[in-house]
Amino acid sequence: MAIFRHFALVPLAFLCAAARAFNISRTDNIMAQWGEISFENSLATYCDGTVDLFTLGWLHYSPTALPSFASPTIPGASCTGAVFPNSQLADCPTLSTDITACQSKGVAVLLALDPGSGAVTDWYTSQASARAYADQLWNLFLGGTSNTRPFGDAVLDGILVQAPDAHITTGNIEGFPAFFDQMRLHAPIAYGSKPYILAARMICPVLDENALSAALNTTSLDVVQISVAGHDSLCSVAHYDNKTMWNFDRWDRWATSFSLNKGVKLYLDVPSYSDGYNSYVNATRVAQIANETHMHYPNTFGGVSYWDSAHAVQNDGFNVALRDALRLPEQLPSASPSGSQSITSPPDPTIGIPAETKSTAEKAISPILILSVAIPVTAVAAFILLATFWLRSRKTRRESQIRPYGRRRLKHLGVQGTGQIPAKPSSGEGVSSPPHKTFL
Repeated sequence: MAIFRHFALVPLAFLCAAARAFNISRTDNIMAQWGEISFENSLATYCDGTVDLFTLGWLHYSPTALPSFASPTIPGASCTGAVFPNSQLADCPTLSTDITACQSKGVAVLLALDPGSGAVTDWYTSQASARAYADQLWNLFLGGTSNTRPFGDAVLDGILVQAPDAHITTGNIEGFPAFFDQMRLHAPIAYGSKPYILAARMICPVLDENALSAALNTTSLDVVQISVAGHDSLCSVAHYDNKTMWNFDRWDRWATSFSLNKGVKLYLDVPSYSDGYNSYVNATRVAQIANETHMHYPNTFGGVSYWDSAHAVQNDGFNVALRDALRLPEQLPSASPSGSQSITSPPDPTIGIPAETKSTAEKAISPILILSVAIPVTAVAAFILLATFWLRSRKTRRESQIRPYGRRRLKHLGVQGTGQIPAKPSSGEGVSSPPHKTFL
């Protein structure tokens, strides 16, 4: 039984460890922006099971000093407003507790970079500036070391760069691919033991012929947020039913044919509230669009991202509604209608169905829950089979040991056909020992 206990507990421990890891290859991940709204709560408050990945920002670049956040206090972070000497970079080690608490629940936290103003001093206008900025951020926020780490010992899980709007059609953005190339030298791949994730946020029409589109083809990204809001005349979620305007198929072709990382995941980026955004749609509609998009492009679709966390909670629980509606069932079409194939990220076995069409009992069962039951049950069955085999083998060996003393022994003792062994002779009576040949 001791052997069985070791055999059963190891898989369960493995499953518990696996449950705590962010899975970049899933197709129902949810990302949310945090860190810039005055009335938002602490980061840990939003790590409640509704979000898989947070982007923390926005961080502003400085060519002559340390970078800085929009406010040193970082709303919701319990920061005092303290900054490092000769800079505006927040010194907020208390936020490390929230970051590590979220990470312990399997939630990844990325640093979000402000796109800049389009000035020639912005980091993406020069390869040298871009690589130096990547080195700096690696030491300040990721796996490097520095005396000026804003969040103490907390190690963030990657970087999100918002595309520079001022340089979408013209301008020099040679630093854009150089930045990610340098960061990749520090964090070779996003699927290792420490999942450093390199992400970019683009507006949906970016694939039209322009400099940024060309730069994308030479950039290795793990995640691309496609902003499908605020572009009413183009490709927003408000025009999802107009397939001449909705252009996710173009993004799918880019991901499978032109992206350096053929395992890149595409996220639909939407607002979580309606104020000022006439392309806003509610969580149920977002989930419907996401589920249908996943059905058609299962190899490249990664999930939904929204901005921001505080508004999502206030907007009738947008975050909870989206999470519930985006819990995808466990079946997937055998092939994508677009014919796309993913090399490093195999299709997640799910098909999207809006949550309102299913009862609670019909919702998908977590694969980890299934495995946590199936593996111990299988182990018990295997143990029973092994025990049965061992007992039968032992019985067979015992029978083989007494068989030579079977019928010949009985015949010699004068008991034939009865199957009875004569009683032991009483005292004074003797039974002569048979010749040795009797036992041959």
